[in-house]
Amino acid sequence: MHTFVPLICALAVVLAAPLALAHEPAPDSGTPTPAAPVVPAAAADPTPVAAAADATPLADLHPVVEVPAPVPAVSTVPTGPTASPWRFHSEIEQRFVGEKTSLVEALGPLPTELTRLGPTGGLEARSRAGFDLSFVSSGRWMRKAQVEVLAQMRYWDVPRAPLDASQLSLLRAKAELTTLAGQFTLGRTASQWGLGVLATDGGYDPMQFGAKMGENAVTRLGWAILPAALFTADDPYTAFPLAIAVAYDQVARDDLAPFAGDRATNLIGALLYRGTELQAGAYVVRRNQTDPAALDLQATVTDGFVRYRKTASHGWVEFAAEGVYAKGHTAWLKSPAQPDGLDIAQWGGIARVEIGGRRGALRLEAGAASADAVPLNGTLRSFRFAADHHVGLVLFGQVQRQLSVQAQHNLSDPRFSGQSPAGVERVPTLGAVTQATYLHPVARLQPYKNVAILLGAVWAQSPADVADPFRSFLSGGKATGPRGAVGKRDLGMELDTAIECSAHFLAGLVAVARVDAGVWFPGDAFDDAQGQPMAAVGALQGQVQIRTDF
Repeated sequence: MHTFVPLICALAVVLAAPLALAHEPAPDSGTPTPAAPVVPAAAADPTPVAAAADATPLADLHPVVEVPAPVPAVSTVPTGPTASPWRFHSEIEQRFVGEKTSLVEALGPLPTELTRLGPTGGLEARSRAGFDLSFVSSGRWMRKAQVEVLAQMRYWDVPRAPLDASQLSLLRAKAELTTLAGQFTLGRTASQWGLGVLATDGGYDPMQFGAKMGENAVTRLGWAILPAALFTADDPYTAFPLAIAVAYDQVARDDLAPFAGDRATNLIGALLYRGTELQAGAYVVRRNQTDPAALDLQATVTDGFVRYRKTASHGWVEFAAEGVYAKGHTAWLKSPAQPDGLDIAQWGGIARVEIGGRRGALRLEAGAASADAVPLNGTLRSFRFAADHHVGLVLFGQVQRQLSVQAQHNLSDPRFSGQSPAGVERVPTLGAVTQATYLHPVARLQPYKNVAILLGAVWAQSPADVADPFRSFLSGGKATGPRGAVGKRDLGMELDTAIECSAHFLAGLVAVARVDAGVWFPGDAFDDAQGQPMAAVGALQGQVQIRTDF
């Protein structure tokens, strides 16, 4: 074993680059999500003064995990004769991701028009560079001032609509001032809340499969306060770690506003308790959005999460859950009976338990996203997770993404409509978990500090009969799947694995290579009208990442 695992690790490093290069580009196709794409996304993490002080043990072993650091208490500010209150940190990152997915069987507008999506493949290259500069004060009034900047250049040889093939974007450009009166934030930042069901910045999760985008960004004016800071000169987290936060966002880009011309705002209020072992929060966001065609969306989203983590010398155990409910109205999608648009009533959430130690971890996650068995019946019920919350590798991230793009194409076919229906561009799921209940066990084995092996499975059902929007339209509103099955809910089963290796070359210079692979066995919701099953789909993804911090 001691010689076999390093050999596998070296093989992963060698395979990742050829996988990124030896691909066969094919037009991107999406995923099945039968209902419509309206799920009001949350805004950012109104975490007030800081995030948790303790990184997870698995995160400590990984070189690229992003763990927010707490604001130092007054007593911890350097006081030596040579100690400087100034802190500077910069990072440069280069990432290559190559992927290959086998044939996905779909249907064109007519039942006789068999469509073979793929095999698909592609290469993404992403470069990031940024810095943060902070000043920590020993005074009671002013605690910390910080400026953070992060820019990204991304290139895709086969872009995933609606994203451009190449894009230069500013992900972070914010200033924060932490005082006795609270933390004030102004500028470009990321959306992050709870366990990532509603909003996630795409940070590294050691128990998830596949490469993440991490491109949501908002321009924020925010204020957050720890009331205990007003009554103690010590660390307010120790006194009583409850924070109150409010924020106003202009959305630059997120899952719900990916198109040029989308104008969206979030008005946020949150309570966050961040104790040593227990974290809990309540979050409300009012979303207002107008698309380039002047069609609008107004929705109120309520989210709550709780996480309890007990750590001992031999390992840890964690229990966590998050739930979301969204209600509102949108004119993005209309029907003959609802010419002014549709109401929104959606829910989703996850619960998970995790146990682990220095040599690995086990996680069992159960989740659900509401479904819509009767699309365009007056109420949109199909909820979507944040796209960077990954559940497995194949079903949601590849198959459903491709089938939903096919549904968009079918809905736009001129043989069935003189012009594309309003909001049809929002049918693709972008790989998000939607209209599903699932169980997702994952095991992470850590035989060496710089080697990790992941094994996982996904079993999924739909909470309502699977309804492809186009097929259901053709059948007079009866819930019909993407290939013609009627009244079916089984989404199938998936098996995944990954191997991840890292190497430290110089101080602050780290290289990571990773290969993810998965195979999905379709359920009867993907049968055709004659009951013939869909063929299994496999996916292979390789990543190479080089990062330096100084």
